[in-house]
Amino acid sequence: MVDSEVTPNPKPAPNLLLVACRKAGVSPSDAVYVGDQPVDVEAAEAAGFLASIIVGPGNVETFRGGHRLLSLADLVAHP
Repeated sequence: MVDSEVTPNPKPAPNLLLVACRKAGVSPSDAVYVGDQPVDVEAAEAAGFLASIIVGPGNVETFRGGHRLLSLADLVAHP
């Protein structure tokens, strides 16, 4: 688990996400970030994540490289 105590830079700065990847031993380019705010997409893109997902009341939006995907299947089908 990583929280805002590990870095002074809040999202959309990518620092927190990069620390999480390093601790998990995962490359950001192989990771998908799940958040609930548009700032989460900004942070994931700044960190170089494969994609990001916004989950909110009644909706799921998936983004890859700044493009909105229609489904999680689109993420797998189009690397």
